[in-house]
Amino acid sequence: MHRSAFVRWGAAALVAIVTSIVVASDLAELHRRARSLGPERTVVAAAHDLGLGAQIADDDLVTRQVHESQLPEGVATSLDDVRDRVVVVPILEGSFVTPRHLAPSERDGLSGVVPAGSRAIRVEPISAPSLRPGDVVDVLVTFNAAETLEAGLATRTALVLRVDENDETEYGAQPGITLLVRASDAGRVAEAVAAGTVTLALAAPEEATEAA
Repeated sequence: MHRSAFVRWGAAALVAIVTSIVVASDLAELHRRARSLGPERTVVAAAHDLGLGAQIADDDLVTRQVHESQLPEGVATSLDDVRDRVVVVPILEGSFVTPRHLAPSERDGLSGVVPAGSRAIRVEPISAPSLRPGDVVDVLVTFNAAETLEAGLATRTALVLRVDENDETEYGAQPGITLLVRASDAGRVAEAVAAGTVTLALAAPEEATEAA
């Protein structure tokens, strides 16, 4: 009986020793991994999806503690760095906020997303698919010339900057759409708005690079 108790005690002690060794080894590995990842830094991330043209407020952002080696270059480290800035590249929820996502600090509103060589212009199409900022569209125009309809292309791959509430027009309730177009195409789009009827056709997002 005494021998049996001694065996149980010895087994328990052995288990405790092995457990201590395993735990110590795991802790050492965790410390080594943490050192390899570098120190933690406070960084700024999106609290929810931020679309093109959004002006950032405090409730659009969260701060997180992240190891330095896991961070992209230039990531914002303070809410003050990005507050009131305009988004020019959409940011997904949880993504780090970097200068590449934002317009220069001295620009705000829609002007913040209009690069040199482009223009923002508002159209009221008679027909358009359901759109949201960031979509890419072709602007088609139809003229009534001598009682004959003539259709043409005003511009390709315009970028949707803003979708207004539905406006009541002679064609029914239609949303006003603000588009980013090349400066060289702005005149044709203005002529389409003034003298014709405008239709928007959704284009492939891969063509968005042509819009700016």
